[in-house]
Amino acid sequence: MISVAVLHAAGYVGRSLMEVILAHPDLDLVTATSRSFTGQPISDAHPTLAGRTNLKFVSSLEEGAWPDLVFVAAGHGQGATAVGNLRDAGFDGLVVDMSADFRLPDAQTYVQRYGTKHPRPDLLAGAWYGMPEITSRRRPVQRSLQILAVLLRPFRWPYTLFPGTMHQR
Repeated sequence: MISVAVLHAAGYVGRSLMEVILAHPDLDLVTATSRSFTGQPISDAHPTLAGRTNLKFVSSLEEGAWPDLVFVAAGHGQGATAVGNLRDAGFDGLVVDMSADFRLPDAQTYVQRYGTKHPRPDLLAGAWYGMPEITSRRRPVQRSLQILAVLLRPFRWPYTLFPGTMHQR
Protein backbone atom coordinates (compact mmCIF):
# COMPACT_ATOMS: atom_id res chain seq x y z
CA MET A 1 0.00 0.00 0.00
CA ILE A 2 1.11 3.51 -0.80
CA SER A 3 0.56 5.89 2.10
CA VAL A 4 -1.02 9.17 1.03
CA ALA A 5 -1.61 12.57 2.64
CA VAL A 6 -3.84 15.35 1.34
CA LEU A 7 -2.90 18.87 2.42
CA HIS A 8 -5.58 21.59 2.51
CA ALA A 9 -8.15 18.82 2.27
CA ALA A 10 -11.30 20.62 3.45
CA GLY A 11 -12.30 22.02 0.05
CA TYR A 12 -13.78 20.64 -3.16
CA VAL A 13 -10.48 19.44 -4.62
CA GLY A 14 -9.51 17.82 -1.31
CA ARG A 15 -12.80 15.95 -1.17
CA SER A 16 -12.47 14.81 -4.79
CA LEU A 17 -8.97 13.53 -4.12
CA MET A 18 -9.99 11.69 -0.97
CA GLU A 19 -12.91 10.02 -2.77
CA VAL A 20 -10.50 8.62 -5.37
CA ILE A 21 -7.84 7.67 -2.81
CA LEU A 22 -10.33 5.88 -0.54
CA ALA A 23 -11.65 3.88 -3.49
CA HIS A 24 -8.21 2.89 -4.79
CA PRO A 25 -7.03 -0.58 -3.71
CA ASP A 26 -3.34 0.38 -3.57
CA LEU A 27 -3.64 3.71 -1.75
CA ASP A 28 -3.98 4.28 1.98
CA LEU A 29 -5.16 7.73 3.10
CA VAL A 30 -3.16 8.32 6.29
CA THR A 31 -3.46 12.09 6.79
CA ALA A 32 -5.66 14.99 5.75
CA THR A 33 -4.82 18.52 6.82
CA SER A 34 -7.04 21.52 7.40
CA ARG A 35 -6.46 24.47 9.69
CA SER A 36 -10.16 25.28 9.98
CA PHE A 37 -11.27 21.68 10.70
CA THR A 38 -8.31 20.51 12.85
CA GLY A 39 -9.41 17.76 15.24
CA GLN A 40 -12.74 17.19 13.52
CA PRO A 41 -13.68 14.07 11.55
CA ILE A 42 -13.25 14.37 7.80
CA SER A 43 -16.97 13.71 7.44
CA ASP A 44 -17.71 17.03 9.21
CA ALA A 45 -16.37 18.87 6.16
CA HIS A 46 -17.32 16.17 3.67
CA PRO A 47 -20.54 14.32 4.66
CA THR A 48 -20.25 12.13 1.54
CA LEU A 49 -17.16 10.53 3.10
CA ALA A 50 -19.01 9.46 6.27
CA GLY A 51 -18.38 5.77 6.94
CA ARG A 52 -15.49 5.62 4.48
CA THR A 53 -12.78 6.84 6.85
CA ASN A 54 -12.39 7.45 10.56
CA LEU A 55 -9.58 9.97 10.10
CA LYS A 56 -9.70 13.40 11.68
CA PHE A 57 -8.16 16.48 10.15
CA VAL A 58 -4.78 17.53 11.52
CA SER A 59 -3.21 20.97 11.21
CA SER A 60 -0.03 19.76 9.48
CA LEU A 61 2.01 16.69 8.60
CA GLU A 62 4.20 15.34 11.35
CA GLU A 63 7.76 16.13 10.33
CA GLY A 64 9.79 12.97 9.73
CA ALA A 65 6.74 10.67 9.65
CA TRP A 66 6.29 11.21 5.96
CA PRO A 67 3.80 9.38 3.74
CA ASP A 68 4.90 7.99 0.39
CA LEU A 69 2.87 10.53 -1.58
CA VAL A 70 1.47 13.98 -0.80
CA PHE A 71 -1.31 15.75 -2.68
CA VAL A 72 -1.59 19.50 -2.20
CA ALA A 73 -5.15 20.74 -2.67
CA ALA A 74 -4.42 24.39 -1.82
CA GLY A 75 -5.69 27.25 -3.91
CA HIS A 76 -3.68 28.95 -6.61
CA GLY A 77 -0.88 30.97 -5.08
CA GLN A 78 -0.90 28.77 -1.97
CA GLY A 79 0.15 25.48 -3.53
CA ALA A 80 3.75 26.51 -4.16
CA THR A 81 4.09 27.72 -0.57
CA ALA A 82 2.76 24.40 0.75
CA VAL A 83 5.09 22.43 -1.52
CA GLY A 84 8.00 24.64 -0.49
CA ASN A 85 7.24 24.09 3.19
CA LEU A 86 7.27 20.32 2.60
CA ARG A 87 10.59 20.45 0.77
CA ASP A 88 12.12 22.78 3.37
CA ALA A 89 11.07 20.36 6.13
CA GLY A 90 12.90 17.51 4.40
CA PHE A 91 10.16 15.68 2.50
CA ASP A 92 11.76 14.36 -0.69
CA GLY A 93 8.96 12.11 -1.92
CA LEU A 94 6.48 12.68 -4.71
CA VAL A 95 4.22 15.73 -4.40
CA VAL A 96 1.21 16.28 -6.63
CA ASP A 97 0.11 19.91 -6.55
CA MET A 98 -3.40 20.63 -7.78
CA SER A 99 -3.01 24.41 -7.99
CA ALA A 100 -1.83 26.37 -11.00
CA ASP A 101 1.45 27.28 -9.32
CA PHE A 102 3.64 24.87 -11.29
CA ARG A 103 1.80 24.72 -14.60
CA LEU A 104 3.99 27.36 -16.21
CA PRO A 105 7.65 26.67 -16.97
CA ASP A 106 9.30 29.75 -15.48
CA ALA A 107 8.80 32.64 -13.07
CA GLN A 108 8.62 35.27 -15.81
CA THR A 109 5.75 33.52 -17.59
CA TYR A 110 4.00 33.16 -14.22
CA VAL A 111 4.22 36.93 -13.64
CA GLN A 112 2.92 37.64 -17.16
CA ARG A 113 -0.02 35.25 -16.75
CA TYR A 114 -1.03 35.88 -13.14
CA GLY A 115 0.27 39.41 -12.53
CA THR A 116 2.18 38.43 -9.38
CA LYS A 117 5.51 36.88 -8.50
CA HIS A 118 5.76 33.11 -8.14
CA PRO A 119 5.80 32.16 -4.43
CA ARG A 120 8.64 29.63 -4.84
CA PRO A 121 10.51 30.08 -8.14
CA ASP A 122 13.33 27.92 -6.76
CA LEU A 123 11.07 24.89 -7.15
CA LEU A 124 10.10 25.44 -10.80
CA ALA A 125 13.10 23.57 -12.22
CA GLY A 126 12.07 20.39 -10.39
CA ALA A 127 8.44 20.59 -11.45
CA TRP A 128 6.89 18.44 -14.12
CA TYR A 129 3.45 19.22 -15.47
CA GLY A 130 1.59 16.30 -16.87
CA MET A 131 -0.98 13.59 -16.49
CA PRO A 132 0.97 10.50 -15.44
CA GLU A 133 -1.32 8.11 -17.28
CA ILE A 134 -0.37 9.84 -20.50
CA THR A 135 3.05 11.39 -20.01
CA SER A 136 4.89 9.11 -17.56
CA ARG A 137 6.77 7.38 -20.37
CA ARG A 138 8.19 10.71 -21.51
CA ARG A 139 9.96 11.59 -18.27
CA PRO A 140 10.52 9.72 -15.02
CA VAL A 141 8.56 11.11 -12.09
CA GLN A 142 10.68 9.80 -9.24
CA ARG A 143 11.89 12.61 -6.99
CA SER A 144 10.25 15.24 -9.16
CA LEU A 145 7.27 17.41 -8.43
CA GLN A 146 4.38 16.33 -10.54
CA ILE A 147 1.43 18.53 -11.35
CA LEU A 148 -1.87 16.85 -12.11
CA ALA A 149 -5.30 18.18 -13.00
CA VAL A 150 -7.28 15.06 -13.94
CA LEU A 151 -9.84 15.49 -11.16
CA LEU A 152 -10.85 19.01 -12.11
CA ARG A 153 -13.90 19.18 -14.35
CA PRO A 154 -12.37 21.18 -17.22
CA PHE A 155 -9.73 18.51 -17.64
CA ARG A 156 -11.90 15.39 -17.47
CA TRP A 157 -13.28 15.45 -21.00
CA PRO A 158 -9.94 15.85 -22.85
CA TYR A 159 -8.57 12.98 -20.78
CA THR A 160 -11.39 10.73 -21.96
CA LEU A 161 -10.37 11.44 -25.55
CA PHE A 162 -6.79 10.24 -25.05
CA PRO A 163 -7.37 6.59 -26.10
CA GLY A 164 -8.59 7.89 -29.45
CA THR A 165 -5.29 9.65 -30.03
CA MET A 166 -3.50 6.32 -29.80
CA HIS A 167 -5.39 4.93 -32.79
CA GLN A 168 -3.19 4.65 -35.86
CA ARG A 169 -4.73 5.27 -39.25
